[in-house]
Amino acid sequence: MTRRPALVDLGFVSLFFMLMLGFSLTSPNIPGGDDAYRHVRFAHRLATETRAALADPWRLAYLWPKPVDVWFGYHLLLAPFTLVLPLILAAKVVGSAVWAASMLAILRLLDSMGVVWRHAWVVLAVAGSGIVLYRAMLMRPFLLSLLLLILATRYTLEERPWRLAIVSVLHAFSYSVFFFVGLPPLVYFLVRRTTRSFLLGVACGAGMLVGLAANPFFPENAKFSIAAAFTRAGADLAVQLKAGGEVLPISIWWLAASMPVLGAWAIAIGVVLFRWKRERPTAAQWLLFGIGLAALGVSFRAARMFDYFVPFAAMLAATVLAPLILRNREKSAYAFGFAYLLCAASLVPALSTVRSAPNVDRYRAASEFLAKQPGETMVINTAWQQYVFLYFWNPHSRYVTGMEPTLFYNSDPALYWEWRKLADDNADAPAVDAAFRDLRATHILVDPALTPKLAGVLRGDGSMVEVFHDQDLLVFGRR
Repeated sequence: MTRRPALVDLGFVSLFFMLMLGFSLTSPNIPGGDDAYRHVRFAHRLATETRAALADPWRLAYLWPKPVDVWFGYHLLLAPFTLVLPLILAAKVVGSAVWAASMLAILRLLDSMGVVWRHAWVVLAVAGSGIVLYRAMLMRPFLLSLLLLILATRYTLEERPWRLAIVSVLHAFSYSVFFFVGLPPLVYFLVRRTTRSFLLGVACGAGMLVGLAANPFFPENAKFSIAAAFTRAGADLAVQLKAGGEVLPISIWWLAASMPVLGAWAIAIGVVLFRWKRERPTAAQWLLFGIGLAALGVSFRAARMFDYFVPFAAMLAATVLAPLILRNREKSAYAFGFAYLLCAASLVPALSTVRSAPNVDRYRAASEFLAKQPGETMVINTAWQQYVFLYFWNPHSRYVTGMEPTLFYNSDPALYWEWRKLADDNADAPAVDAAFRDLRATHILVDPALTPKLAGVLRGDGSMVEVFHDQDLLVFGRR
């Protein structure tokens, strides 16, 4: 690695970091209105009330039998920033920095393989999919996982077992899909089938075990991750349980929003097939193809894995098409220009979605009211998406459900369907009484826009009393 290209790359990603952060700051909220709020709140709790945070991280009644946090490394990284910055800004700064570090890792990997115009390829990796660009703005622990996976790919290609082991430790310590970091050495072993490639796999596996064991929530973190990985998914179950969109299989809209990078990936594969008889793919190309293909394949089960596919597809295209670019600079410039027009077009809906992010304050008043109640409060929230806002403002009450509803369903299917009567606005007074008893609740939250019938049932129930209301939520408790 020469000094000048490294400094140029550092300057490039610094500019990218500022653009990414500025893009996210066009809204005072975090796009999506989900994961980032609970992650940054828990990170702050780790820094300010460590014992309580470790004893009950998520304040959820139906998540897992024991305390668990499968994103602990990311929370440790985020925690000190929450002490010096407002929480939402801290989430955006750290998320932007980690994603910029991923771009730097891609640049250095492409430089090590002699790829020309690598900065142009990084732009394609960043903006080649409008939906992945938007999802990067959600500021989730996934960003750290992507960075570590790229580093694992580089150290696998360079056959550096100790560095690969360290990256594997960090990944297993920091992300729920801890085993995904084993994909680079696995593909590499299948391609090379050498003793050295086998030892890389051993180093990676040992690193994963150490990372899992070092997490203070071991062994629950390992059990939770494995259970989540083998949970049955698919369109039927996701619709039945009203799960989030990323749990659904990938749709045509994800592909349509990713035409620039998909087009480059397809052309690269076509070039490889055309040259097959006289020039076989390199180990690096096999590795990038294998990781990208695995991520794409899994995305047909859970769309969130498409986030891994896009950067690896861009890197494969870069390694295959780089020699053609050298021989056809003028035509390549036109091709990149056309691709960038499509990338620029993808910024429009992404920016629109960022600016229309849900208002974090919408449940603040109700959350602060519940936080002032004496004793332990068990709150029935009638929509699992409400949880992140409630937890962000009030991590002291306990909530029935949050994150993905599949986790509640896995914990107690019968109780899940009992709760769903409330969530589907299909509960009468006896059903409300049964839910309060079985869920051991003290309060229930009602959004009249979502469950107007439930609001009427509660108001007509002599055993219930409305203790708080504002324009967003009603709070009922027992008399």
